[in-house]
Amino acid sequence: MLVRVFTLGFDPVSERFEDTSIRDCQTDKVVETGTDHFFIQAGRP
Repeated sequence: MLVRVFTLGFDPVSERFEDTSIRDCQTDKVVETGTDHFFIQAGRP
């Protein structure tokens, strides 16, 4: 079983999380499950 943990940075300009690393990783893989956890640090998500 391959397990990967991704930390995504939040872009305040686009108001989105940068998810390029996840999309690149799953091009030749099937994601079985995903879990998200959010937190605020220094006023930023």
